[in-house]
Amino acid sequence: MAASVRDAVRVPYARSALPAGDCGAFGEPTSALETLPLVHRQEVIGELAVGLPRGERTLGRVEHRVLDDLIPLVAAAVQALALTAEVRQSREKLTAARREGRRRLRRNLHAGRGAASRGTATTDPCAPTTSATVRAPPDEDLAAA
Repeated sequence: MAASVRDAVRVPYARSALPAGDCGAFGEPTSALETLPLVHRQEVIGELAVGLPRGERTLGRVEHRVLDDLIPLVAAAVQALALTAEVRQSREKLTAARREGRRRLRRNLHAGRGAASRGTATTDPCAPTTSATVRAPPDEDLAAA
């Protein structure tokens, strides 16, 4: 995007920046910069800095007209990049929270299984006991018959 601005305005350097940091820069930075606000939906979201050609103190009227046409497009693209970064961060947080929840669930399930294998787990009082399923030894009278 900065390369397109640089080429369209015919300046040696262009940089778009948000308050959180640079979005992109292209060309060789110069000592003289002209900075313009990036406005998207009546809100200043960042700035566009263009390097002035050597020996010039300001951009010409033609360059300003080109920038006036480009700034809304650059602002929309920069806003889209910022929103994409927010969505990516939110997705990463959500994924991390899911992993943590699964890890806790897995740990809790394994902790319950360990207690059951030691015989210390709590049991359901309504469940049949193992003594009810044990068969009595065969009666001697029935064995003789």
